Amino acid sequence: MQNIIEYILFRLFSLLVRLFCWKRLSSIGKYFGRIIFYLFASRRKTAISNLRFAFPQKSDSEIYKLAKKSFESLFISFLEILWFSGLKQSDYEKVIEIENPKEFERIINLKSGAILLSSHFGNWELLAMMLKKILKRDILIVVQKQRNNLIDEFVNNNRKKFGATITYLDSAPRDVLNSLQNNNFVAMIADQSARKEEIQVPLFGRTAPTHRGPAIFSLRVDVPLIFLLLKRIENGKYILKTEEVSRENLIGTNDEKIFELTLRHVQMLEKYIIETPDQWLWGHKRWKHSQNN
Repeated sequence: MQNIIEYILFRLFSLLVRLFCWKRLSSIGKYFGRIIFYLFASRRKTAISNLRFAFPQKSDSEIYKLAKKSFESLFISFLEILWFSGLKQSDYEKVIEIENPKEFERIINLKSGAILLSSHFGNWELLAMMLKKILKRDILIVVQKQRNNLIDEFVNNNRKKFGATITYLDSAPRDVLNSLQNNNFVAMIADQSARKEEIQVPLFGRTAPTHRGPAIFSLRVDVPLIFLLLKRIENGKYILKTEEVSRENLIGTNDEKIFELTLRHVQMLEKYIIETPDQWLWGHKRWKHSQNN
């Protein structure tokens, strides 16, 4: 019964959001993001603590403002996801701009499959929804199952709206391998805290357990590892950033090679976070299993 009630409220809120025009969502999202920032003390403290560690040169005032902006960014993304449930295929061109068209065209024309690695940055759900449409390639998206099955189905229907396929983490290894071997693209996110048993890779100078899956599949199947981010800019628009993670001098799948490739994509993530820190998910306990704690 709880799931049903949650889903009804979720859907009603979704319908309410769609009453507003797209460009209004940014200001509305900022307003509600500030409310969430003040109400959820534990998440606020986590965000501030993480930012203090990552940017020790910034003042307490700057850290506080960044933390608040990260909550605003998160809620803007949430509203946009609900609004985009009614999106048409042609609408993406009005919202998403490709930063480097030549590089993007090269990726589209790859003869092999590829790992598309993103982050909880900007609007990652909008990126998931649009990947199939933009890339014009078969896409498999690896997702985490939500607690509420009804909301999980709603979110996954959005992700599959333009033809992508979904697989859950528990069945991902087999599905990912099959997809890559058929020269398809596989999209995943690997920037949240992993189990303590995973490899410890430094992020902002402090080690954190990091999922090794992207590196393993890239090396084992010999496919490119490509980093994608959807960065929010003005007027409700986004820039799609793409950059291939170098696999130079990395042959084989021993622990050393897996660590090195994982380190390279984490360093790439760190670079983008430094450029636009308010668009990353700082309220997550990314370093809770760090060896440096």
